[in-house]
Amino acid sequence: MSRALPLSLLLLVGMANPALAMPRLGFTTLVMLSHPLLKLLMLVVVIATIAAMVICVLKLRSGSKLVGGSAFVKALRLGGPLLGLLGASYAAMNIFIGLSSFSGPVNPAIYMPAVAEAFAVLIVGLISGVVAVIADWAIESRIDREVLRIQ
Repeated sequence: MSRALPLSLLLLVGMANPALAMPRLGFTTLVMLSHPLLKLLMLVVVIATIAAMVICVLKLRSGSKLVGGSAFVKALRLGGPLLGLLGASYAAMNIFIGLSSFSGPVNPAIYMPAVAEAFAVLIVGLISGVVAVIADWAIESRIDREVLRIQ
């Protein structure tokens, strides 16, 4: 029953009854148990990353018609890591709120899934930034080759 709860609620439930804490988490389980807002954030960033890869491939295959999409890739290059940081900060805030409502020592096994959730959001944002940087480099080099070829 506790597996249907978001990780921020699992933190509170786990502090009340440590036997309900989850023994092991994989990345997929971690994402499925994440807070709904963080799931949405990760989904948006992953979709934007896939869109940046599609834009890059289309621009590289388009020949001399290199129009559209560069601004999106440049925006994801800067915005992806910032969205990941925003999600990690939100998850950390939930962790600290949960820890502040409990007095006494807390078993790290109880709140570490929530810490892992924060890092997962941050990693998704950083990966999107890396993909966008590589896509932007590829697009810019293609544009440079086309411009130099025309002159």
